Amino acid sequence: MRLLALVLAVGVPLRAGAFTVASGFTEGCHERITLRAFLDFVVALPLDGVALPAETGDDDETWREVARFFGSEFADLAPILADESDVTDEDRFLLMSLLVGVRSPDTEGHSVLNLEALRRLHSDPDPEGQYAHALRGPADDGPEGAVAAVEGTRARISELLSEALAASLRKGAAQLTLGTFYLDFYGRIEIPVNAAFYSLGRAAHAVQDSFSHSVRDEATGYRELVAVLNYIDAIGTNFEEERDGLAHSDSMDDCTAAPGEAGGTVDAAVAATIDLYATLRALRSGLEPHALDAFLGRWFVFREGCTLSDGFCGNTRWVEVLREHQTQPYLEAIFACEARSRPASPAWMVLSVFGGLWMRWARGGHRLRRAPP
Repeated sequence: MRLLALVLAVGVPLRAGAFTVASGFTEGCHERITLRAFLDFVVALPLDGVALPAETGDDDETWREVARFFGSEFADLAPILADESDVTDEDRFLLMSLLVGVRSPDTEGHSVLNLEALRRLHSDPDPEGQYAHALRGPADDGPEGAVAAVEGTRARISELLSEALAASLRKGAAQLTLGTFYLDFYGRIEIPVNAAFYSLGRAAHAVQDSFSHSVRDEATGYRELVAVLNYIDAIGTNFEEERDGLAHSDSMDDCTAAPGEAGGTVDAAVAATIDLYATLRALRSGLEPHALDAFLGRWFVFREGCTLSDGFCGNTRWVEVLREHQTQPYLEAIFACEARSRPASPAWMVLSVFGGLWMRWARGGHRLRRAPP
């Protein structure tokens, strides 16, 4: 492949956005972390011929349009997705599949403006739905619940990586599957993707979420988890921190700082994503059958015994950060917004939404507040 030589020649400065997926309103942190990791470690799996949609009778132009979207949205990191770039269609198709996969757990093909669909998606009472985002399930109570949540996340990553490995061994049209994707102002589409890289992207999403949905021990390079956040109970009216754990926090999703700032969690998420890529390649080679267990042992060990009273084993500053914008019950959040922003009529809310979109276009995107040093 010519991809490696091109990547080494790019030499672009790297920055990360918030732990969100790209839309008209949000920066694409998951996509950026995925791309940074890809550029640092080119995933050259020894596939026996990468099947393209056109070769199997599937739609060819749609995936190219999606690749162009990613190429324009992340031009500083993904020039290889541009039509004029000096890479093969196979390389471009694999990277496009990876990016569709990494954004899919947050949207499953829905628009970020479809609040009802996204509310149902993220408030899935099935614990597997929460583990896909490295969060506690509804029954994961007390200290034991944090252990269960980490185990559930480990199991989800293992499942997705096993899917990716199995797909990477297929040939021809069997390499392809359909992925759902949403483009602002265009709609929901289904596109053919490489199944191995699509599953790899979904696994990467869970890995990356574990850095914003937990408190990790800074002294270990953010490799050990000392607390796991809770979203499913925090949006209800019966949340109890002592029982349910720390509530999910928007401020923990802030990773707009440059590499080396914001406590290094973004850099650690990139490193873990690179390690995930390397793990799949090691498994695919057949020479390291225990590579997955080794990966989970490096990044998903929960240290028991850390409590709020000791700042979760000395990670007090991260507790302070997450306290700033913790998730509230839906009704409380709505009433709070309404009290601050009267009149909160439907027309006013629609104008606010489109006003926010216009301001993002006008200013070239927004930046969230950085975590303190």
